[in-house]
Amino acid sequence: MSRTVMAVALAGAIFASEATAQTTAGATDATFTYQGQDKIIAQAPRADAISAARFYDLHGGCDGLCIAPDAAADDVETITENRVIDFMANELANGQGLLIDSRLPSDRAIGFLPASASIPHTLVTPDNPLLPDILKALGARSMLGAFNFSDAMTLVVFDAGPTTMDAHRLVNALIDAGYPADKIKYYRGGMQVWSSLGLTTEGTSS
Repeated sequence: MSRTVMAVALAGAIFASEATAQTTAGATDATFTYQGQDKIIAQAPRADAISAARFYDLHGGCDGLCIAPDAAADDVETITENRVIDFMANELANGQGLLIDSRLPSDRAIGFLPASASIPHTLVTPDNPLLPDILKALGARSMLGAFNFSDAMTLVVFDAGPTTMDAHRLVNALIDAGYPADKIKYYRGGMQVWSSLGLTTEGTSS
């Protein structure tokens, strides 16, 4: 049962929650269909400082300033909000990509990007017996005891934002497991920057 639940979750299941309504008169909304549901990425007329502040997070601990590096790993592209939205409307909607929330479920409960799937960075470890199932759910194929990633999905990985390292941990764990770096993209802004720009989130109360 646990493997079935994991496979369903990693296939892109979305937390069942109401989306926060954030629309701007005259703005061009990005609309796409994901798993049979219409998703709209809109922008609020003004930033909601309270919503953005809830994603500010230093609980992971750090030496000196808690500012994530610009890049998560060699050959992993760092992308901005426009690229994330384009990814949602294209690779994600076409089933060729997955938007991954690398935070723990307790952090995700505060809010998340629409159409994102939860794969906490703590799950992708060599000693996790479900690691092969995770890689298969991402499109890898097991062949003679090894994985072939030629059909693996393109991934966009994010976390709370530039003050956290969850996305870095997941990106590097995936690469260590054999996932091609050029099939992974890092959204450094995460929930902090996304929400500070007034872009649509889900799982948050208005």
